[in-house]
Amino acid sequence: MNHQGEKYHIAVIDDEPINIRLLVETLTQEYTFSVATGGKEALAVIEENQPDLVLLDIMMPEMDGYAVLTELKNNEKTWSIPVIFVTAKGEDAEESKGFSMGAVDYITKPFTGAIVRARVKTHLDLKKHRDQLEDIVKSRTKQLLNAKKRAEAANEAKSLFIDNMSHELRTPMNGIIGASELALDENTTPKIEHYLNTINTSGYRLLDIINDILDFSRLDSGKLELAARPFRMREVLEGIRNEFIEKAGAKKLELVFDFNIESLRVLIGDPGRLQQLFSNLLDNAIKFSSKGGHIVIGAKSAEISFDQTIGTFFVEDHGTGIAEEHLPILFEPFTQADTTSTRQHDGVGIGLSISKKLAHTMDGDIWVESTFDKGSTFYFTATFKQQPGERKSTLVFPNEIDALNVIVVDDLAESRNSIDKALTSFGYQVKTTSDAISAVNDAIASKDTESPVNLVILDTTIPGSDWKTHCQKLKSAGITLIVSTPFDSEVSHLYSNSADNVLLKPACKYNLHRAILSGFGKTDNTRNTSILPNDIARLAGKKILVVEDDPTHSDIIIQMLASAMVKTKLATNGVDALDALKTESFEAILLDLLMPEMDGYATAKAIKENFEGITTPIIATTAVFSDKDDVASMMAGFDDYIGKPISKERLFATLLANVNDEGAADGDEDFFDGENASRMIGELSNALRLADPEHIIACIEEAKQFIKSSAMRQLEAEANDYEYDEALDTLENIAKTYNVDL
Repeated sequence: MNHQGEKYHIAVIDDEPINIRLLVETLTQEYTFSVATGGKEALAVIEENQPDLVLLDIMMPEMDGYAVLTELKNNEKTWSIPVIFVTAKGEDAEESKGFSMGAVDYITKPFTGAIVRARVKTHLDLKKHRDQLEDIVKSRTKQLLNAKKRAEAANEAKSLFIDNMSHELRTPMNGIIGASELALDENTTPKIEHYLNTINTSGYRLLDIINDILDFSRLDSGKLELAARPFRMREVLEGIRNEFIEKAGAKKLELVFDFNIESLRVLIGDPGRLQQLFSNLLDNAIKFSSKGGHIVIGAKSAEISFDQTIGTFFVEDHGTGIAEEHLPILFEPFTQADTTSTRQHDGVGIGLSISKKLAHTMDGDIWVESTFDKGSTFYFTATFKQQPGERKSTLVFPNEIDALNVIVVDDLAESRNSIDKALTSFGYQVKTTSDAISAVNDAIASKDTESPVNLVILDTTIPGSDWKTHCQKLKSAGITLIVSTPFDSEVSHLYSNSADNVLLKPACKYNLHRAILSGFGKTDNTRNTSILPNDIARLAGKKILVVEDDPTHSDIIIQMLASAMVKTKLATNGVDALDALKTESFEAILLDLLMPEMDGYATAKAIKENFEGITTPIIATTAVFSDKDDVASMMAGFDDYIGKPISKERLFATLLANVNDEGAADGDEDFFDGENASRMIGELSNALRLADPEHIIACIEEAKQFIKSSAMRQLEAEANDYEYDEALDTLENIAKTYNVDL
C-alpha cells in the first residue's frame, strides 16, 4: 500500500515467468513489485503485501484469474485493490465478464511497454485520487461524528438545565401558590383577599409559562414520550371544561362541544397530551375573542384503519382572525402575529409551536383556516389505538325515561345543534328553537296530546328571556325543566330556583345524561368529580408521613393536611423516613423525588425491600415529573404522584383515591373468594361493556357474595347511578388488586 513519498507497489501474477519478467522490466524504474505464478500463491502474496495495483493473468492452471478476482473481492482486506487483467484473449465477451466481476481494465498480449505504462499510471492516478477522497471523507465523517457528539452533549446539557431550572422555579412557586391558597382560607378583608387572589392567579400564570418552556425543550430534543393507556374522550372534555369554564366566563364567552363520533368515545393513547393540544388552541381562541361570543371545540371525523383510529379535531372561534401574511410563520417558535409594543395580548410565542410538535409526536398534523377580523379554525389530527373488544355506549336510561319528547331552547345555533345530536343519539324525539315563549307554550299545550313534551332544556342566557317565569309555568304544568348556563358562577343561584336540574355548558353526552337522570330523580347527583366537604372529612384522623427536604414545601403540605385534621410526621430525607416506618404506621406516604442522601426512587425501593408486605400507598411529589419519571416511579413502587406546586384539591383528591376507607360497618371486613370472585369479575365486566342494566344488577348482587371491599361498594354505587364507565374502571382496579385477568 503506497504511502506519501513511497513508490507504488504492484503485484504481477502470471503462470509464465517470462511474462512476469517483461512486465517488471517495463515498469521497473517507477514501481516496486511482488510476483506469483499461481492463483493460491497470488492470494497469499496480495493479502500480505497489500499492493496498490494487481496485474492478473486470466489463463492459469488450477485457479484461473476469474477465480482469483472473485476471492479478492470477497476478502475485506483486498476487495478495494484495482485489478487489470492481462490476457491473450481479446474477445468482447471475455472483457465484459471481467468488468462485471470488478476488473478495472484489460491489457492484451502481446503488449507494448507504452500501453502498459499508460494504463497502469492511469489507474494508479485514479486510485490516488480515490484514496485522497476517502481520506477526506473519513476526516469529514470523524469531524461530523465529533460535532454530533458535541451537539448531543450540548442538547443533553440544555435539557438537564431546563429540567433543573424548571424544578428550581417550581420550588418557590409551590410556596407562593400554596401559601396564597392557605391564606385565602383565612378570614380577611376584601382588599387583602383581592391581593391574595392576584398573587395566586399570577403564580398559576407563571407556572403555565414554566410548563410551556419545559414541554418545548422536551419536544425539541425528542424526549417527550407519550403514554398509551385506555381512556374515554369525556375525560378530556371534562378536563377542558374544568380548565376553561372560569376563563371563558370572565369574557362571557360560551364554549360549545361538538363531539358525537362514536368511534372516538373510547381509545388508547395519551389523554393528557390530547387535552394539552386542545388547551393550547382554546387558550388562544379565548385570548383573541371578543366578549360575548362563542367558541366551538369538536371532532370533525375519525378514520379507522386496522387497530388504529385517526381523529380530526378542531377549535373554532369568531375572534380577530389572522392576517394572511402571518399564516406561514404561525407555528414557528418565538413568533407572534402582533409584535408591536402596543399589542393587546401577552405570551411568549411558543404555544402553537408546541402544538405542532405535539401533533407530530401523536402521528398527526396541524393547520389553520382563518379570515382576518372574522375568526379562525385550527384543525389537528392525532392517531390512537382502538380498545380491543366491543364496548357499547354506557349512557343508558331506565325504562320510564328512555323515550322522551324534548324541546331544546337556546339562542346559539351551535349549542342547539350539539345538544340535539346528543339527545337524538339517546333515542329521544327532539325539537330545537331559540324562541323560549313559544317553546314553553307548545310544551304546555302538548300535555293532552298523544306525544306530550316530557322535558324542556332552557338556556338562561337568552337575551330578553324571563326564564324564571318560564320555569314556574313548566313546573305548574308538571313538565320537567333543566336550565342550562355556560357560566359556572351562576350554577348555585340556578339551583336555588325551581328548575329540576342545572346543565353546565359546554354540554356533552355525559353531563347531559347525568343532568337528565338527576332531573327525573333517578340519581341523587351528589357523586361528581369535585371534592365535597364530606369527602375531605373522611381524611380526618389519618396519619401521613411527609418526606420532604425543602422546609417551604413541607410546611405548605403539612398546613394543607392540618386543615383537613390530618395528622402528619415529617422526615427530611429517605433515611429518616425508613426510621419512622420502623416505629410508626401511616395511612399514606408523601415522598419527594429529589432529595439529598437518598432520593425518592431509592427510598421507595428501600421501603418495599425492608418492609415486606407493606401496603401503605406511596405517593410521589415532584416539581418536574416527566414521562421517564412516570415509568421509573412505577418501577420503584409508587402508587401515584402529585406535581408541584401542590394544590389542596389535588392533594386531597389523590389521598382520597389512595387511602383506605375504614368506614365500613362491622361485619363488612374485606374478603375475596378466589375462584367464584374471579368468575363474577369476568361476568360483570361483560355486562358493563354491553351496558345491560338488568344483567349488571344481577351480577353485582351475586358478586357481593364473593367480594367485599370499599371498591366493590363504590362500584355498586356507580352502577346504581348508571355510571357504567366508572363502574368498569373500578372493576378493573379490583381485578388488578387480586391479580385477576380480564
